[in-house]
Order: sequence, then C-alpha cells, then structure tokens
Amino acid sequence: MKSQHSSVLLPLLCFIAGIGVDEVFVFGVLFFIAATYLLLYFCDKVKFSKDTWGISIWSLIIGVLFFFLGRLNVEWNSPTGNPISDKVNYDSLQIKITDGLKFTERGCWTIAPAFNGANSFDVLLNLDSARGSSLQKGDTLLLRAISALPIIKAGKEPSKWDQYLLRQGIRAKIYIGGKTKLELKKNQSYLYLFYNLTHQKIISSSLSQKSKSLLLSLLIGDRGYVDKKTKEDYAVLGVSHILSVSGLHVGIIYIIISGVISLLLSKRSVLAVSVVLLLIWFYCWMVGFSPPVLRSALMFSLFVVGKSMGRKSALLHTTCLSAFVILLVNPLYLYDIGFQLTYAAMLGIIFVMPVFSEKWKVTNFVLKSVLDLVFLSVAVQITLLPFLIYYFEYLSVYFVVANLVIVPAVALLMYCGIVYVLLPVNDLLIYLLDSLVLFMDKFCEVLCNWPFTTFPIIVSSAVSWMFYAFGIVFLLQYRYYRLNAFLYCGCLASFCFFLSL
Repeated sequence: MKSQHSSVLLPLLCFIAGIGVDEVFVFGVLFFIAATYLLLYFCDKVKFSKDTWGISIWSLIIGVLFFFLGRLNVEWNSPTGNPISDKVNYDSLQIKITDGLKFTERGCWTIAPAFNGANSFDVLLNLDSARGSSLQKGDTLLLRAISALPIIKAGKEPSKWDQYLLRQGIRAKIYIGGKTKLELKKNQSYLYLFYNLTHQKIISSSLSQKSKSLLLSLLIGDRGYVDKKTKEDYAVLGVSHILSVSGLHVGIIYIIISGVISLLLSKRSVLAVSVVLLLIWFYCWMVGFSPPVLRSALMFSLFVVGKSMGRKSALLHTTCLSAFVILLVNPLYLYDIGFQLTYAAMLGIIFVMPVFSEKWKVTNFVLKSVLDLVFLSVAVQITLLPFLIYYFEYLSVYFVVANLVIVPAVALLMYCGIVYVLLPVNDLLIYLLDSLVLFMDKFCEVLCNWPFTTFPIIVSSAVSWMFYAFGIVFLLQYRYYRLNAFLYCGCLASFCFFLSL
C-alpha cells in the first residue's frame, strides 16, 4: 500500500498543539517524541546516522517554531472585549441578521452582530417565532430601551454551550419580548438577495412542511425549520451530518457548477477556473462559513487550481493545508465540534478506506459503488469513534444501512431541489420532492424501530478515549510502514481503552 505524506503535516500538528495545548505539556510532547525514537531504535528499525540526526533536529526546530506560532495566533485572534458580567441597559441598539434563525418550541434564536454607536459585539439573540419568521438575512433591528444579559448567570457553572459561546467571542444575550420597542429595516443589499429569494420560494411553496425544512437545510444551510424528531432520528442512525451543509453538499454543488461551466468554456481556462471558484465561494458565503464548509471549499479550490495547472492534488496534503489555513484565520475553530468531526472523517477517508478498498477489489461498477459507500461509512465511523464517544456517549448500530440509503437519496433530493429553485414551479417536481422526503422519513422511522439502534458507551474519564485514538494511529502506521513497535503500541492502546470504559 502506498503511504501518503504531506510536508504540511508536521507544522500543522505542532501548530495545533500551540493552539490547544498549555505550555506545561510541551515537556510531555517532547518526551513522547523522544520515547518514540528510542522505541524504534531498540526495535532495530531506525539507525541513528548523521543524516538521521540532522533531519530529526531540523524537524524539531520546525515543530517548535510552529508551536509558538500557534500560541501567538491565539493571542492575535482572541475576541476583542470581555463578555459582560452583569445586566447592561442600552437606550438604543442595532442588530443585523447575518445568519439563519433556529426555531425551537419556545421561540427562535440566532447569533448576530450588535452595534452601539462605534462599538460592535456579537450577541445571542432570542425572540418569539412570529417575529423570527418575518426576518430575512440582511435585515436590521433597531431596539429601544433594551437590556443585555451575561452569558453565564452569577453563581452558576458554565455549561458546554456557554463555554462554546464564550470561545466564539459572544459577549451577551438579548431577549426580545412582546413589549420590546423595535423598528425593522428590511434588507436592501444584493448580497443576500439570492438567499432570501430561495428561502421565500421554498417557504411559500405547496411542498410539505417536512420537504420545506429539509430543502432549506440542504440547499442554503438553514436548519431552523427541521423538527426535533427528525434531528433525533438522524442522529440515532448516524446520518445527522446530512442535515448540515458539509463536504457532501459542497461536492454536489461543485459537480453541478463544473458540469455546466465545462459545456460553455474550456475546463483549464483562466475564466472557467475563476467562475467555478467564485461560485463555490459565493455558495459557501451564502450558507455560512462553518468549518466543514470552509474545509470543503478550500480543498475543492486547491483541486480546481491544481487541475488547471496539470497537477494532481494529494488528498492528505490538501486536507492538511486547508486545516492550517482555517486555524490561521480563526484558531478557535479547533474547539468547534464541526471542525473536529469533518477532519476526523477526512482522516478515515485518507488512511482507513484504502485498507478496505485494496483488500476487497471488485470490477462490477454497481457492486463497486455499493462497496465504496460501505467502506466509506465504516472508515469514517472508525476515526469518528473517539469523538462520538466523548460528545454523545453512544454509537449508532445501523449507520452503514442508513448511509447506504439516505446519502444517495439526499444527493437526488439536492439535484431535484436545485432544479426546483432555478425553474418555474412544476407540479411534477413538487410530487417528486415530497415523495423522496416521505421515503426518507418512513425509512428512518422503520430503522429507528429496529432493536438496539444505539450502543451506549459511558467514558469514565476524558483520557480513556485517547487510548483508542492512539491505538488507531499506531495500527495504521504499522499497516503502512510494517514497524512492529507501532503494532505493539496500537494493540496496547486499544486494550487500555476497553479496560478504561
């Protein structure tokens, strides 16, 4: 099996360590590196020649430099201003709606920038569903005699949600009640025009409510209308990723855009490349720059540019480079679950999936397509396992079956949805969309009624799941490099993981 390498991998790992690891752990990292070299040395796999020592010292210098670059980047990009610690009253406050609203049983909410004269800061805005349903992206609310509340109430321990808000630089909460005095200034900018037109066409259509909510989520990233039961069913089946715009959705958009452009222009022309990149990034801006969307946009951009220059992009290299760029712009994304899951999934695709593909090779196109989807689901689930255990404490048992059906159905739903948005209203398309959504809904309902849909795993400590992560890394290294030290470490780490559950 051909091993994959990237010159960005070592700087990226050290850069991540600089962002997320406290300085006191530097000695632990250095000890781990030294122990690995010694282990390989005693296994008679690596001879410390003059060249080897030179490469090791040079790698160590690069690692230290990028570690401190990560520390400096955190300081440079720290949110300006501190979150308020007590109630603050404002005579007037402007809030601009720049993201979709999320609807719940008690109302709706969104994160939006607030302006008080020359000062600006991000707030968590809460309001009733009636007012929220009338708002569009780009609208501005002018509030009179409004109060801003602290993220964490005095004397209360911060929840994970509170910690996430603080890390993202959210400084306050604002509640708009029925008696709140406000003026609404509708969007006048063309920047949000396509988003609002798409949103309005879907909402005002004769589609079923479930079809409307899924199309809004899949096409423009507005999950605010997806009901709680649908979210829970998709999460139980291990396919909740399709409800958020991610690599799958950006990939479908890229296929459509590149297919249309190739009919009009040469694929390698500067104009064609520019148009493809412009449309991809416009779509990503429209749905919101979440980490999975950013990762996909960056990787597709590198792929398109490399292809136009006649160069084949290495998947590991583009993945590492995209992660480095994202963290360079905003190091706080390291703590975002979307960032962690999307890159863990990419590691499964890069390192684990080829193991299955080379073990079971088939020539039949249909069978190969089915097996590739199975291998993809299993590979991604393997590398996601530490995060799923840590965050959700359960595993989906039927994730392979669900992905085999839901992923192709979602792709077909997106294709039909895009045609529906771009063309005049068509009864045949409405029937097809509603039928697809009804099929997906019934399939998930049946699958959720099967026995043992989830397997609970309660982690006794935050350290125990790390054993599994190290086990996977070392076992993959053995698979690629045939070093017995990696095999022993992988088996030991996996054994310790299951003992610690």
